[in-house]
Amino acid sequence: QVYWPMIDHLRVQRESEETLQSLIAADAPHEMLLILFGLNARDYGRLRRTLSVNPSVGRPPEADEESSHRLWQAWSGRVDGEASGLLAPVDYLELHRETGVPMRAIWNLTQRWAQYGNRTGQIDDAAAQVGGDE
Repeated sequence: QVYWPMIDHLRVQRESEETLQSLIAADAPHEMLLILFGLNARDYGRLRRTLSVNPSVGRPPEADEESSHRLWQAWSGRVDGEASGLLAPVDYLELHRETGVPMRAIWNLTQRWAQYGNRTGQIDDAAAQVGGDE
């Protein structure tokens, strides 16, 4: 009765660590890993060095319009009904692989959309009326 739950717990821990390492290898920003995993700055830096990830310098590049649209389509389909706009860590890796958008741009754009955007993609009534009264 104790053995199998312990084995399941260890499996989940290992998968979580593998996901964390994959996110770091994909150049995920510290803020993302702090929110998703509670990873402090010292451990973040240590893992980046361990995984030989080059240090990020300067502001991350923004995705071009086509990439942003691909990311919007993929993200909005996954976040449907989720109030915070956050996804599971594995979902961010899937977005990265699916769209080819850099992880830092994925984080910045999805956080911006979650905070300020209309996640349904529909035009609200006020905006429709303003556009329709011309």
